[in-house]
Amino acid sequence: MRIVVTRALIVSAMLLAAAGASAFESKPGGFSVAFPGQPKVEDKATSRGAERWHTLVKDGHSYIVVYYVPAADVKALPLDQLMNAEEKGLRGDATIVRKRDFKLGAHPAREIESKTNDGFVFMTRIVVTPQRIFEILTATRASALSSQQKAFVTSFGIAAD
Repeated sequence: MRIVVTRALIVSAMLLAAAGASAFESKPGGFSVAFPGQPKVEDKATSRGAERWHTLVKDGHSYIVVYYVPAADVKALPLDQLMNAEEKGLRGDATIVRKRDFKLGAHPAREIESKTNDGFVFMTRIVVTPQRIFEILTATRASALSSQQKAFVTSFGIAAD
C-alpha cells in the first residue's frame, strides 16, 4: 500500500511541475499543497468559527484550501457524523459521482467527486486532524476535472504533528 501511495505522490508532483504548480506551505495551518499560482489568503468569521481560506482561480478552475479549529462540540461528534456533516455542507445538492474514505497519513479523510445540474464538477477532500479540519477542493465548469486539478487535491499534505 505504501508503494502505491508513494507512486501516486510522485505522479502528482510530476503533473504539477509540468503544469507550473509550486509548493505552498502554510506554517500556521500545518499543511502544504501545490497551487498552480499564488493563492489569496483570507480569514473569515463563520458560524463554525474562524476559518482561513486559501483561494486561486486560474484558467477557469477554482483551487481552494480551507481550514478551521473545531469547537469542543464539533470535536465531540463521532467521526462518521462529522464527515457526513462536512460532506453535506460542501456538496450541497450536487450528485455524488464517487466517494471514498481513506487515511491521509494517520488522519481520517474522505474524497468526493460530484457534479451539479448547472454544469460544475467538483473534487473535494475532507481531512480531520486533532487540531484542524481541512477542506481541499477544486471545481470547474468543464465536462471533467483536469489532471492539474486532480494533482492539486492529491498534493495536499499535513505537516508532522
